[in-house]
Amino acid sequence: MREDDLAKEFVKRWARMTMSLASCQSAVMTELANEPAARQQAQTMFGESLGSSEERRRIALQLAIASFQVP
Repeated sequence: MREDDLAKEFVKRWARMTMSLASCQSAVMTELANEPAARQQAQTMFGESLGSSEERRRIALQLAIASFQVP
C-alpha cells in the first residue's frame, strides 16, 4: 500500500473510532444491564474519560495505532 493511501486509511479509522466512542454509550449500557459491576465501570469510563472529546480522540488514536500494528 502506498504511503499516502496508508495515511488516509489511518485517519479514516481514527475518525471512525472517535465517533464510535462518542455514540456507543446507550448500546453499551443496554448490553451490560445484567452485569452491574461492569455497567458501573462503563458508566465511570463514560463520565471520566469518554465524556471529553479530547479524551475520545486520544483513546481513538491509541486504538487506531494498535489496529495498524496487528497483522
